[in-house]
Amino acid sequence: MQNEKLKVGVFFSGFLRTYLRYHHVFNSQIFSKYDCDIKYCLWNRHEGPPNSSLRVPNQNNFGEHVSDEEMRFLRDFGEARVVDINHYTATKKQFQALDRPGDVFKVDKRAMAHGDYFANRIIDQWFLIKEGFRMFENPQSYDVIIRLRFDAPTYNLPLIINECLNVPADIGGWEFTDHMAYGNPEIMETYSNLHEQIGGLYRDYNIDVSHAVNLPLFYIRSKSIIINTDEKIKYSINKR
Repeated sequence: MQNEKLKVGVFFSGFLRTYLRYHHVFNSQIFSKYDCDIKYCLWNRHEGPPNSSLRVPNQNNFGEHVSDEEMRFLRDFGEARVVDINHYTATKKQFQALDRPGDVFKVDKRAMAHGDYFANRIIDQWFLIKEGFRMFENPQSYDVIIRLRFDAPTYNLPLIINECLNVPADIGGWEFTDHMAYGNPEIMETYSNLHEQIGGLYRDYNIDVSHAVNLPLFYIRSKSIIINTDEKIKYSINKR
C-alpha cells in the first residue's frame, strides 16, 4: 500500500499553545500526505500552570481561554472537543500517595520532590489522550492512528505499517518519549488506555506515576508491545 493511500486517524491532545502558529507544518508533513481524519481534544485554556506556580491549580494560574475564533479554525480541519479544565480539576478524584511502607513517594527522592501535584498532571495528560482516541467512532477503519501534541510540530514523519508502537527519539535524550506516537488501531487503543490503568500500576507495582517517561514505558512493556524508536522522525517542542 502506498503511503498516500493510507487512511490515517490523527488526534491531538493537551493545551492548544502554539498550534495555530505551526499548523502549516502539520498540514504539509501529515495532513496533505495521507487520507487523514483529524480530531482535536483540548483543554479550554491555552496553557497549564507553570511548574513554579501554586501546587493547587486554580482559574488564576491557567493560561488564557481558547477563543471561539481558534475553535472555528480547528473545526475547519477536523472535529474538535474542548474540556473545561477547571470543572474537570474540581470534580475528578485527585491522586494521593498511599501511606504504606516502602511507597515510591516516601523513598524515591525524585518522586518525593514531584509528589501528588505532578502525578495529577500526568494523570490529566493521559485522561485527554484517552478522550482524544475515543473521538474515533470506528478506530479499526484506519490503517494507522497518530497521537500528537499541539505544540510539537513534526517535520518528518515517514509512516510505516508494523506491529509496533512507533515513537521518535526523545529530543531530551530519554529512553522513551510521550511527545507523540503512532501505530495500528489495536496498539494505539492500548496506548491510549493508560489512564485507566494508572491507579492499578501504582497500587500493585509501586510505580512513580509522576514520571512522564517511566510510567508509560513500564505500562507499554507490561502489555508486551514492541517499541520502535524511529530516528527519522523529526519534531520540536514549542510551548510559547
